[in-house]
Amino acid sequence: MSSENTDTLGFEITLLTFVANKYEPDATAVLEEMNAWYDTEFGYQRIYGTLERFNERGLVKKISIDGRSNCYMITQKGATRVKRHRELVEQQTEGLA
Repeated sequence: MSSENTDTLGFEITLLTFVANKYEPDATAVLEEMNAWYDTEFGYQRIYGTLERFNERGLVKKISIDGRSNCYMITQKGATRVKRHRELVEQQTEGLA
């Protein structure tokens, strides 16, 4: 996929989905998943910035591992957001070939 397909909202819901589907991933694990999914190279800054915004909005919980590294856990609010997005996509694409 090209960078044209990495719009902010799509990027954010994809990143949140990867956090939801992993057990407390660190930013490096999320970055690797995002790079593979979009077939591009995102920088750590974009991943860390998005994870920090998610933490501030209550979508993920940042957990300190060793005082330097962090991992991220999806919150109920974040899980609800992912589920609602999935339901929207399913509803809007029902019947497509």
